[in-house]
Amino acid sequence: MKGNLLNKFFYFIGLDDPEEDSEKLETENTYFLNRKAEEKINRGKVINFNSKKNMRVILREPSRYEDVLEISENLKNDKPVIINLKNMDKDNAKRLIDFLSGVIYAIDGNIKKIENGIFLVVPANIDISGDFSYRSVEENIFPWDNGN
Repeated sequence: MKGNLLNKFFYFIGLDDPEEDSEKLETENTYFLNRKAEEKINRGKVINFNSKKNMRVILREPSRYEDVLEISENLKNDKPVIINLKNMDKDNAKRLIDFLSGVIYAIDGNIKKIENGIFLVVPANIDISGDFSYRSVEENIFPWDNGN
């Protein structure tokens, strides 16, 4: 308020030009507005491209049909699961795979047979590529293994 009274006095006696003050004020306002806009533009959206999530593959060897719920939860939480059904009776193993097929369809996942009774089931965020040539375990697949 004191400054305004003093400015009015200087203007009254002819020592101050009010247009100069308004231009100066306008320039300062423009500077601050431009600076804020520039800060906003520079901030923008920050995207972290190094968002590495530690991926875990879950290994399960279900012994009963009810174990399918735990496997389904892992898939819903975007975790791939390798399932060994070799110790399960055929009827329950078939039911388990049928149920998982529905879960996989619902979450847009994928299933791949690795070997008889062993399956890889993955959620939509993981792609399975490649294939195995199915050879019998009795064959020597490893050249250094002479069957000893």
